[in-house]
Amino acid sequence: MGKPETVPIRARSVQHADAQRCAEPVRDGLEQSVSGIVEPRQYLLGGRANRLLLMTPSNEPTTYELTGERLSPGRTRIDTGDAEFVVGKDVNPVEYFLGAVLGCLNSTATMVARDMGLSIDEMELRVEGDVDYASYRGEPTDARSGLQELTVTIAVEADADDETLESWLEAVEDRCPVTDNVENETPLEIAVESI
Repeated sequence: MGKPETVPIRARSVQHADAQRCAEPVRDGLEQSVSGIVEPRQYLLGGRANRLLLMTPSNEPTTYELTGERLSPGRTRIDTGDAEFVVGKDVNPVEYFLGAVLGCLNSTATMVARDMGLSIDEMELRVEGDVDYASYRGEPTDARSGLQELTVTIAVEADADDETLESWLEAVEDRCPVTDNVENETPLEIAVESI
């Protein structure tokens, strides 16, 4: 089996909203952001991830372990240890994955803005990607079974000029864990066990 291909994220762009803004001033080391007041050491990943980040030394990886239980051929209950959700109930696995890309970009973008002293008044994220389902259906094809590429656009209203927003975007790209996994090869080992 050859080396897996990576999925490029292309044509990322930041659209600066030039509308009148009412940026909240920095007060006592706290900044106003899309998610409300963000404390300097508060992480924005949500759920158990925030506690894991606070408990894990900065030079050690944070380990995630999720379990899945087949509910039907199209539905899987996922248990994160703190929460459960069902893939296939309201959205399919590809949509969950794309939602994870946008969710991680949002939290990373907010943290980077905080670190740069930027106030984000509004942010909208959009992702587009194509999947050729021929392989999934068992049909002959030369296409990969996954997303061929992703295009992400971030529209932002912030107290920053275009040059600052480009620096901000570069830092977001460098720090976002989910998009890093899309752009770079992550080893995947799948094993089967009898139950």
